[in-house]
Amino acid sequence: MKKAVKNLLPLWLAGALTLSACETVLDLPEPAHTPRLAVSYTLDTSAPDSNTLRHRQLYVSTSRRLFDNTPLVGRKDAVARLFDGSGAVVEEFRAGRPYRTGYYYNSDSTGYYTPTRGFVGVPGQTYRLVVAAPGVETAESILTLPPAPATITASSLNLDNTNPDFLHGSMSVTIQDDPATADYYAAFARVVDVAGVPVPNVQVQAQYDDDSGPDTNVGRLVLSDGDATGSLSVWPFADTDVQGRTFTFASNLEIRSYYYTPGGGSSGIPPGSQLEITISRLTRDTHRFWLSQQRYNSADGNPFAEPAPLFSNISTGFGLFGGAVDAKVRVAL
Repeated sequence: MKKAVKNLLPLWLAGALTLSACETVLDLPEPAHTPRLAVSYTLDTSAPDSNTLRHRQLYVSTSRRLFDNTPLVGRKDAVARLFDGSGAVVEEFRAGRPYRTGYYYNSDSTGYYTPTRGFVGVPGQTYRLVVAAPGVETAESILTLPPAPATITASSLNLDNTNPDFLHGSMSVTIQDDPATADYYAAFARVVDVAGVPVPNVQVQAQYDDDSGPDTNVGRLVLSDGDATGSLSVWPFADTDVQGRTFTFASNLEIRSYYYTPGGGSSGIPPGSQLEITISRLTRDTHRFWLSQQRYNSADGNPFAEPAPLFSNISTGFGLFGGAVDAKVRVAL
């Protein structure tokens, strides 16, 4: 009897392995979903213009079901207001935005909203954003802008200008961190003309070597892409390792002109233009949102990655009401 059982063992193992290799299909019920407003807006201290940082513009959409893979669509029927600490309305928004924003062109403005009063945030003041739309619960959020911006000084700018349409080189800025507070930063750069107006169709971006990209420089302030709407556009930085000290933000960069005259050929960068470097002092929630988005994108659908939920500070909704206090310095090209 023992011998017979022993002879049957290989057959039993083979059958078990065959069954384990079969594909199992589970019919998972879709979780219940209540549509909520999805909002993204960053209040700053810079005067509004048609070339403002795109990721700071007000955008309103509606949350989707878990298994809904249709493209995200914004909504243009929202009513958005910004209140100051006393409860007075200081800004209202209308649906739509300028056709051109910075280097990028986009004819679809659905979901984007333009401020109508030209309000500029005041460092240290508290504000409340309220967004309402038909069919969903009103969403709101409150923030207090950081104190006055950090002191920054342009240290150097070295560019190869042999090609007027493509400048590349390096720049560095010195930043004095505030010792009294925990601070969060982001850095941006753009080209402005002699009057300080942003030059259209000129793109400024970091130029990375194989070992100097953002992914390999955790804990270092990195130049963010001011024209992008999201994804990997903003690289937040916490002053954990430099608190209360003077530190240097340095970056290799390239400046490209994408403007072409009607008769052909590029116009290049206008004479007298300057490189405007912005160091933004962010609220803690703004830092947490962009950091969570970096982690979310880094997971890239990997089921074995550490869970990377997106941070949200919108009550009864999703998204970000962010704040930034900007300090700027300009250097002649």
